[in-house]
Amino acid sequence: LISGEPGTGRSAFARYMHGLSRRGDEPLTVVTSASITDANCEEQLLGSEQDDEAIAGAFERASGGTLVIDDFGRQRVSPTDILNRWIVPLERREDFLTLPNGRQIKVPFQQTLVLATNLEPTSLVDEAFLRRIPYKIELPDPTDQAFHTVFMETAEKMDLQVEGDSFEYLIETCYKSTGMPARYCHARDLLFQIANLCELHRAPRVVTRETLDIVIRNYFAGESQA
Repeated sequence: LISGEPGTGRSAFARYMHGLSRRGDEPLTVVTSASITDANCEEQLLGSEQDDEAIAGAFERASGGTLVIDDFGRQRVSPTDILNRWIVPLERREDFLTLPNGRQIKVPFQQTLVLATNLEPTSLVDEAFLRRIPYKIELPDPTDQAFHTVFMETAEKMDLQVEGDSFEYLIETCYKSTGMPARYCHARDLLFQIANLCELHRAPRVVTRETLDIVIRNYFAGESQA
């Protein structure tokens, strides 16, 4: 279970973990929980049948690799109902899909299951169920140093030059003076807007106080000025 505020990089961290694991060469399958409903839960996860042909669900597509359920808790099915459905497959490493004609298909459950959420874990399921999830990782907001590293590395990848004290100006103006927490995604999103701004005006690809002021007002819609 990976938890953290929006923008702290839960999905990116899940992909990073997959790449480092012994399953790194196997499939990584990501399912957005909002797409899971009461009506299609079995179809999404276990698969379905169409014109007498079995269509693989998320479990089978991720077989041998990693299955990430992103934004867990936002789906229109109770988290407890989904986890209850997974108790047996997690223990037996297999599940069974019942087709409309009554035929059953064995579906392998040979993957690492990762649940990523921005909700408080205790609000998802009760304490007893949380104990069934052996590993829990909480991703904090970045420190100034971590945010600086991500900001500068992202700027380099985008071929943007960071002028003088522009980064320090961003930290002071956007975060410290307002109390708004920095998120890892802010670095990418703000720099992406600056790159587009420079391209639009055919200006040098430079991060300045002026370009930061423009994209901060646009990106946060006045939030940072509150």
